[in-house]
Amino acid sequence: MITFKGKIYNLNKSLDEVQQQCDDNFFRANRQFIVSKNAVKEVSQTLSRKVSVTLNIPFEGDILVSKEKMTDFLNWLKE
Repeated sequence: MITFKGKIYNLNKSLDEVQQQCDDNFFRANRQFIVSKNAVKEVSQTLSRKVSVTLNIPFEGDILVSKEKMTDFLNWLKE
């Protein structure tokens, strides 16, 4: 888990367990990431029809949302 201040915490739970404890401000982007609505800076579509998410916290790497989850993700962002 990475906080808005860049602090990193290691969790002893699976993402499924973490997701069950999250409220509606969090979305399971893929098998590796759960993102906070407040952390989403930018969303762009990739050539493979997936959505790439850029965060406003210090994070290196790509967070991709599959085309199957894309509609749910974009609707979640609008809420």
